[in-house]
Amino acid sequence: MLTIIPEGPALLLKKGSEKTLITPDLHLGYEKALAKKGINMPSQNGKIFARLRSLIKRYNPGRLIFLGDIKHGTSRILPHEWTDVPQFFEKLLTEVDEIYITPGNHDGGLKSLLPSSVTVGSPHGLLLTDNVKQIYLMHGHTWPSPEAFRSDILVMGHHHFTVELKEASRRKRKEPVWVVTRYDTQSVIASYLQYRNIKGGVDPMDAFRIAFQLEPGRPKVIVMPTFNRMLSGSPLNSEPPKEYLGPIFRTGRIDPTESEIFLLDGTYIKLPISA
Repeated sequence: MLTIIPEGPALLLKKGSEKTLITPDLHLGYEKALAKKGINMPSQNGKIFARLRSLIKRYNPGRLIFLGDIKHGTSRILPHEWTDVPQFFEKLLTEVDEIYITPGNHDGGLKSLLPSSVTVGSPHGLLLTDNVKQIYLMHGHTWPSPEAFRSDILVMGHHHFTVELKEASRRKRKEPVWVVTRYDTQSVIASYLQYRNIKGGVDPMDAFRIAFQLEPGRPKVIVMPTFNRMLSGSPLNSEPPKEYLGPIFRTGRIDPTESEIFLLDGTYIKLPISA
């Protein structure tokens, strides 16, 4: 069973007696990027760790899975990451038995920073099951493996979706949100075949079945908010971005504004709302 922990933001996957806690987008060291813009603040790693530890104590998972963007530096390792990232995960390993990471676009060189017992998987994602449903986990910056398209639930981070709310004082604030949606299967499969340089012919669904020996479905898509609360993103209720971050959304066959939107406290938001 997969359960949303709205305020986490996290997901709890239960399979028998096994429990796995899932969360994306730590972006450790983000405050260093802010310092370059003249905004100085102390490291937030301690606060991020404390929130993770609180979730671990509350739900007692045997495993943590991170959906990418562990660090904020991208293709290269920044000086502070040589100490901050290893120390963070060494402490985390005292709280949980197993840690698995499906890396994101900010995780260049990540493996060399981690304790050897932390597993770094494929950036294309990971297929799990709770004995009833198939659940595919990915960061979201690249196309997944073909197995993702036969899953029941497709989970990703990466997009940093928010909504902009206006208070009585007329002050505006951005709030991170969960997005729960579905895509048009045939259109997304056609785009995936193009990415894989496979000719779709008249029926891309048949071409997918032949190429991968899998039956494509229409999974529920869950886009998680960022775990690092300092991060923001383009509000869904303002002018939409010209191009979404991940390839599945870039197909144009998912409209976040026609999806189920939830704030971190679980409040349902009906879009459009006036910002």
